Amino acid sequence: MSNEQKRAMCLIGGSILLVLSIPLFAMSERHQSKQVNLASAKKEIVREVDPRQVSPDNNNELIHCRGEPTVEGLVYDTEFGLRPKKVMRLRRKVEMFQWV
Repeated sequence: MSNEQKRAMCLIGGSILLVLSIPLFAMSERHQSKQVNLASAKKEIVREVDPRQVSPDNNNELIHCRGEPTVEGLVYDTEFGLRPKKVMRLRRKVEMFQWV
């Protein structure tokens, strides 16, 4: 392949990429616009509630509450003997591998 052929291939390839990038950019901007509109709509329907008050009226509703999270007991893992302090939840993920 000569130098001129390589340049022509790069020019054609770059042009194709440029033409394909324009609709992708437009789709991305449209998606971003929808997300912004959705966020502003959520701000209008969200309810501020007291976290100490449980009410069935809040079921299936978008709510917002403020407060300091607390745990009534200690979180611990008996299998590994872990008793971390200032932890709300402890989750263990186990993976098992077998070589044949």
